Amino acid sequence: MFHSITSLFLADFMDYGLSIAPFCVGFVMFAGSGFNLNQQFGLPLWTDSAIVVVLVPLMTAALLLSIQDVYDADLPTLALIDKINPVLGVIAFVGTYLMIFSTSLGVFFSLGKRLAAPRPS
Repeated sequence: MFHSITSLFLADFMDYGLSIAPFCVGFVMFAGSGFNLNQQFGLPLWTDSAIVVVLVPLMTAALLLSIQDVYDADLPTLALIDKINPVLGVIAFVGTYLMIFSTSLGVFFSLGKRLAAPRPS
């Protein structure tokens, strides 16, 4: 797609960059997921990471097997869970909403803190 709007070099750079970025974010999420259950319940760090590693391929396979049902959904995973059980869909919706809220709150808090910090003279 980028080849139609920019030079070949820049299009390739953007393609590679947009391919590497999700890998990096996913890698950090796998690495950091071990701290969740450890912080809350004192479980070993590998426990939460192992759960996430198992869940990701399972959800990916489920999404691929249900592609005809969820391909046009804005949030395919939420659509899949809602198709499995509407009550689980509502629970997943609330969880997703709270995660989005929590993430945006953290981002805007850190931005506000940086913008409001006194500047050295």
